[in-house]
Amino acid sequence: MSKDDDLIVSCRCGCTSIVKRNGYYTQELGDVMELGLTASTLCRKRRFIKTLLMRSVFIAITILAAGVVGVAVTSSVSERNRIHSEEAETWCRVGEKAIKDNDDAKAVEAFTKALALKPEYRTYMFRSFAYWRMCKYDETIADLERAIHLDPSNPIANRSLVDAKETARRKR
Repeated sequence: MSKDDDLIVSCRCGCTSIVKRNGYYTQELGDVMELGLTASTLCRKRRFIKTLLMRSVFIAITILAAGVVGVAVTSSVSERNRIHSEEAETWCRVGEKAIKDNDDAKAVEAFTKALALKPEYRTYMFRSFAYWRMCKYDETIADLERAIHLDPSNPIANRSLVDAKETARRKR
C-alpha cells in the first residue's frame, strides 16, 4: 500500500468515518473535511459532536414540551378565569337584587362571594353601599379604599369615601 492510498480507519469508539488520505488522518463531517488530526483526536471530536447533538435534541424536546404544557396551563387558567367571571357576575346580580329588595345582609353575602371569585371595583362599591345602609362604616370605608385601589381616578368612589369617613366620624 503506497502513501497515496486511502484507508478507512476504525477508531476505539467504533466510528468508521476516519480516513487516511495522503498520509493524514481526516474525518468527514458532512461537507467539511478536517485534515492533519490524529485518530484519537478525531474520535474525541466525533464523540463531542454526538454528545452536543444529543444535548441539542434534548433541549429542543424540553422546550417543546414546556411550550405544550405552558399552552395547556394557560388555556386551563383562562378557562378557570372565565368560569370565575361568570360565577362572580351571577353573585353580583343576586347582590344587586338583594339591595333593591332592601335585604342588605343577603347583598353583603352575595357580593362577598363574588369578590372571592373575582375582585372588581364595581363589586366593592356595591358591597360598601350595603354596609353603609347597615351602618357598618368601618367595613364601608375598607371596601371603598379597595375600590379606589382598583380604580384610583373614579370620582364616585373618592367622594363616597369622603362621605363615609365624615358619617363615621359624626356617629362616633
